[in-house]
Amino acid sequence: MKDIFAIILVILLLGASTALTLAAETATPSPSPKKSLPGDSLTKEITNLKEKIASRVAELKLVEKRGIVGIVTEVKDTEITLSDSKGNTRFVDVDELTKFTGSDSKATFGISDIKKDMSLAILGRYNKQSERLLARFVKQITLPKFLSGTITDIDKTGFSFSLKDASGKTIDIDVENVTKTQSYTKENGVVRSGFSKLFVGDSVVLSGFPDKKDPTRIVATRVLLLSDFTKKTEIESSPPTTRPSAKPTATEQ
Repeated sequence: MKDIFAIILVILLLGASTALTLAAETATPSPSPKKSLPGDSLTKEITNLKEKIASRVAELKLVEKRGIVGIVTEVKDTEITLSDSKGNTRFVDVDELTKFTGSDSKATFGISDIKKDMSLAILGRYNKQSERLLARFVKQITLPKFLSGTITDIDKTGFSFSLKDASGKTIDIDVENVTKTQSYTKENGVVRSGFSKLFVGDSVVLSGFPDKKDPTRIVATRVLLLSDFTKKTEIESSPPTTRPSAKPTATEQ
């Protein structure tokens, strides 16, 4: 009887243990995947937008509109290298949005037409970090020439004179009706003058543009006679040798 009673007790204990185990498993369900709330997606979009705005602001601080005027020193592929009036080297990039205009606006003009020593005016977006200009408009221009030297010959009939600069080079200068001629002295400052007041040996400074028909000649827009630095010497007019006919009388200004 004792053996039977012991067997029944073991069976009851095992059944109770199994029941407890099943109850525990039922009472503790396995964790389910966490569902994302609608606000999480909106937060991510706001964060991405903030990052894009910050990146754009940083980019705008580095880029500004700027214009450059200079002489071409090199052209290759989509890059133009210029030397500006201060002698600084400038790098310009062009792309499919860049517009070109030649000296003759009616003619087709592009980067393939740009040559060394050509003068250009360029407007575009300048990057302060890379120090490069992304061109939006490129225009061929003619820059004025600034010269100084001593008058070595005067053609009073043709209204022109020869100027010898500091390097010893002689340049022919034409005086037109539009040429503004002035004289400077310490006593009177800058006063109105004229072509007839120019003499061989005079020191002058002038500005002008190359003649369209003869680029070796300069058509003066302004001539300043430095009277205090030279001694005037009256000479006979030299016969016109560079032009077949005399030019119209220049108005003294």
